Amino acid sequence: PHVDFGLVAALEPISMLRRTPLGEVLRMSLMGVEERMSAQRAHQIGLASEIVPQEKLWERAQHVARVIASKPSVATQGTVRAIWESLDAGRTQAMARGLAYTQIGNELGIKQVENMLASGKRKPFEVR
Repeated sequence: PHVDFGLVAALEPISMLRRTPLGEVLRMSLMGVEERMSAQRAHQIGLASEIVPQEKLWERAQHVARVIASKPSVATQGTVRAIWESLDAGRTQAMARGLAYTQIGNELGIKQVENMLASGKRKPFEVR
């Protein structure tokens, strides 16, 4: 709603361009509070990755958070850092940096998985 209050909308829209089409970002930024987006449209343009009924939202969000938190922390941290850093680099530089993360973190991550398997904490997958 920046423009509705006389403010320049810059940082948020620029960040959104990484995952949302230009036309959609412009429309949201310039229409401000005059228009809302449905969950279905947000899903269509890649702004949302999943749609659930409102009464199931917190349950689903907590489930996703628990699954992510149950993964080996070294692998999770390295993955997130590599992906975010790649956004500010060219492909070759991003691939080199990503390779460095695998060389630093994979050995520790594999040990964490082995410990999880030994303790019986590994769970089966789900289909979304």
